[in-house]
Amino acid sequence: MFLIKFILITFLVIYVIGFLFKLWIKMFLKKAVKNMNNQSQPIKKEGEVTVEYKNDNKKFKSDDGEYVDYEEVK
Repeated sequence: MFLIKFILITFLVIYVIGFLFKLWIKMFLKKAVKNMNNQSQPIKKEGEVTVEYKNDNKKFKSDDGEYVDYEEVK
């Protein structure tokens, strides 16, 4: 009789823990999706133009060496 109660209680506890875990996963995923949507870039209207500049100043030092042109050999 004790063994049957133990098995039933064990299955009940495992079931409850699984149910709570599923709820937690759903809440976690909803929160993650919400955060990703908030971080996405704003939607632009059709015809709206934006220009983004990239500052790629490539300055070489005098001790960087010299440029050597090469030919590809087949």
